[in-house]
Amino acid sequence: MTAAQASSAGRQLLPLPEHGRPYDLPPVPPRAAALVPHVRLLRLVQAALGRLAATEVGEGRAVLEQAAGHARSGADALATVRAQ
Repeated sequence: MTAAQASSAGRQLLPLPEHGRPYDLPPVPPRAAALVPHVRLLRLVQAALGRLAATEVGEGRAVLEQAAGHARSGADALATVRAQ
C-alpha cells in the first residue's frame, strides 16, 4: 500500500509523457522475487529524476527531487515486503 501511495504521489507531480512507450517489465518470477523488477524500475525512476533535478533550478528542481523521493519510498517499501 505504501509503494502504491508513493508512486501515485510522484506521478501526480509530473506531466504525462509526450513520447515513448511504457517500460516493458520482464516475466514475473514466483513469490517475493516477483517484486524485484518493480523495485528495480522504481530505483531507475529515482535515479533518472535525480539526474534531471541536478540540471534544474528553482521550483522545477524541487518538484523533481520530491518525485525522486517518492520513487525511493516506493522502492524501499517493496524491498521491505520482499525481504519479509
